[in-house]
Amino acid sequence: MSRRHAQRNQLRIVPVTVEVTRTCTLGDPGANSMLYGAAWRAARALGYHRMITYTHHDESVSPRAAGMIPVAELPARPGWTTPSRPRADRRTGGIARTGWEIRTHEFTVSALPQLLLDGGVEAA
Repeated sequence: MSRRHAQRNQLRIVPVTVEVTRTCTLGDPGANSMLYGAAWRAARALGYHRMITYTHHDESVSPRAAGMIPVAELPARPGWTTPSRPRADRRTGGIARTGWEIRTHEFTVSALPQLLLDGGVEAA
């Protein structure tokens, strides 16, 4: 996810938060934690200051091992269909989720305006 910021009549893309939406392994012990760690290192190298992900409520080992902390407990959804986007029921609803986050030491709400001014990369 990135936020766009205009400065001096130039469009700038400011990397602040990246979201890991899926991971996939062959089931090797620790592989998922390694993926989260690699994603965080790559995100920091690209200038991101925060990484988030969501897991099923009972899946906490991998994000915690990668240094992420739980920041939200989300209730189970009845399903994925919405009025604007109807979807077939695939029996994936009804699962509570946990929101996880890791951030750089520089990222705080009070530091965000300065990050938006200094942290951008000019768009092509």
